[in-house]
Amino acid sequence: MVKVACLLTSIISLSANAQNSTDAAAAPQSRKFSAIVDMIAYTLTTTHAPSVLSKMIQNYGCHCFPGYTRSTGGLGAPVDDLDNECRKLYRCKKCVNIEFPGAVSDVDQGKYKYSVNSVTGINCGANTEAGKMAQCECDKEFAIELGTFWDDSNFNKHYWTNTKNVNQLANAGTPIFDKSATCIATGANDAPDACCGDSFPSKIPYSTNTRSCCSASAKTYDPVTSTCCPDGTIKAPGAC
Repeated sequence: MVKVACLLTSIISLSANAQNSTDAAAAPQSRKFSAIVDMIAYTLTTTHAPSVLSKMIQNYGCHCFPGYTRSTGGLGAPVDDLDNECRKLYRCKKCVNIEFPGAVSDVDQGKYKYSVNSVTGINCGANTEAGKMAQCECDKEFAIELGTFWDDSNFNKHYWTNTKNVNQLANAGTPIFDKSATCIATGANDAPDACCGDSFPSKIPYSTNTRSCCSASAKTYDPVTSTCCPDGTIKAPGAC
């Protein structure tokens, strides 16, 4: 009986591990963020453990998971490539909310299915709901894009407002990133009500009150001064 009980325990444990590798289900708050960490650990060439990478992408620049949250988004222009990808991730998730209202309970914490391995890479194909598929595709694109430029030696600690890092910089007399003075909204800030682009993860949110969409290139433009050409470029009216 003891051997049978041990065998059953092992089977249950293996089953749970397999489920955790593909479905952010057990603890939505942590599993959702660990999905992103799983993905970047696969795409990045790095010497850092996943647990360290998860901290390095939080509290970075103006848009990367501020306040130790699982959500991207902020104000102002991105400070570098990493910050820009975080802004793109925020915009992608915003479009999930706009295009699938109510279908996804939480685009940052909500669960979806995924797998990461050397055969299929990052795979979102197990999702049967369009909203969850879009969620997964947003995170997948974030990981893939990070992999194109990430270099451990180029990680800019100046923009990393992790508490421990800030204290180390202060103790060394190194200037500290002033987020409140840098991350400031510029230009019009109309609430987005639609998304531009043919498919996820390339969609971006915009306000139809002030902008028009050039869907082929997933770019928006001022319809008063510009027009969308058939090839997706944006030019002055009559210049296509």
